[in-house]
Amino acid sequence: GIDMVLAFGISQSGRYLQEHVWAGFNQDEAKRIVFDGLIADIGGAGKTFTNFAFGQPGRTRGSHQDSGFTENWFPFVYGSQDNLLTGKQHGILRKGSEKHGDGFDPRIMVTNTASEYWRKSASLLHTDARGDLSIPVNVRLYFFASTQHFPLFAAPFTTSLGERMPRGSCQQEHNSAFRGPVMRALLTALHVWVQHGTSPPLTVIPTLQAGTLVAASASIKSFPNIPGVRHIGSATPTIAARQSQQSEAHYTPLVPKTDSDGNDLGGIRLPDIAAPLGTHTGWAVRADVPGAMCGNLGQFIPFAQTRQERESVTDPRPSLAERYPSAEAYIRKVTQAVHSLQAQRLLLADDAAAYIADAMHKAPRVHPSLSKEKGGA
Repeated sequence: GIDMVLAFGISQSGRYLQEHVWAGFNQDEAKRIVFDGLIADIGGAGKTFTNFAFGQPGRTRGSHQDSGFTENWFPFVYGSQDNLLTGKQHGILRKGSEKHGDGFDPRIMVTNTASEYWRKSASLLHTDARGDLSIPVNVRLYFFASTQHFPLFAAPFTTSLGERMPRGSCQQEHNSAFRGPVMRALLTALHVWVQHGTSPPLTVIPTLQAGTLVAASASIKSFPNIPGVRHIGSATPTIAARQSQQSEAHYTPLVPKTDSDGNDLGGIRLPDIAAPLGTHTGWAVRADVPGAMCGNLGQFIPFAQTRQERESVTDPRPSLAERYPSAEAYIRKVTQAVHSLQAQRLLLADDAAAYIADAMHKAPRVHPSLSKEKGGA
């Protein structure tokens, strides 16, 4: 027989799972729990535009699409939350709500990337106008630093170390950072959490208290002045209420602060980000439309090969040669990142080995002067 049921929803289906819990659908007609555990992946603070007059569940508001379509609506957090605009109090979880479905909350993991902080108001999951909010014991939130909604690779791959993608309609190459290995570890952790009660990895998110979650204007300020890269810092707002045909009240989304390379702080750092070959972002801008954001595939801006090369274009980011004087130095940096993720139970043994093997294979590409023999390939 079936002992437990897990759900895994990505993007639109991740938003549905958040609404599923909020609406009390996790109790069936025989008063049994439906999902014992779930992962709501890359849904931001959203639910679905379903239970509304003329609802269209497939519509999703982006940086330049479907403006005004309702998918992010109060409550946003899993615990109890005060709506400072309306005075109402509510939360996504049912326990203690005295509503139908009380006591049938699953164990929940919510995973988001940098794209959802810029495009889907993911900060509303754990903040309000007064600051950071508490997270219930049966919920974990995870932020993948400097990653995009989902990479569109043409072929299967083991890790995304050193992978490159086209620009498409964007100003820069699409962000190739792939978080599949860590997601496998989280799914495994959800399984043992539900089956055996073993606590999963701790929540990893940017926060106001740590200074890693900031307004979009502050994120722009911390972002390096990279030649040829325009940062317009446009975070998609969430509509709180429509005051009239001409005006709206908004919840203000916050975004991750970046380090001196332009890579995000305060989240899970994949080896691609901890041992970077360039700047990865969750936002992007179009090449052909000034000031317009470009989809949800993020961008990658490679580092210069040498100090002379970067100085010739006034790039403030240290070059690959300055960061990794040898193939071994790059492999060592990747290995440190892998071991850090393993220590947090965010990487399975097979994937850890794959990352290190991939680093050894690709290390010669880090700098032209590095031979294959030095890279261990």
